[in-house]
Amino acid sequence: MPIVSAILLVIGSVYIIQVLELDEDNSVYSYEGKLFNEDAVTTIEVTIDEEDFADILANPLDEEYKEAAVTINGETVERVAIRTKGNSSLTSVAQSDSERYSLKIDFNY
Repeated sequence: MPIVSAILLVIGSVYIIQVLELDEDNSVYSYEGKLFNEDAVTTIEVTIDEEDFADILANPLDEEYKEAAVTINGETVERVAIRTKGNSSLTSVAQSDSERYSLKIDFNY
């Protein structure tokens, strides 16, 4: 009986893995399908308080998180965090007259 149980367990595991792989292939419901859809333009809007954004631009090397909201293709996520990111590139931009910083968004804020 233990051999039969082990065989059934293996067959069941293989079936579950195949079903999960089918679900993973269906990228309609995955973030990859929503954000990196090659057939549509993704619109991402960041809403942040003007004072907070001014502080980010005035003190980019602090890499301090500020609260914001992000809207992706019409779906809004409130209470995310945003800050400048980078190392040598951040320092380079901070020392120039540019305000074209790379930004990091933390959805787990």
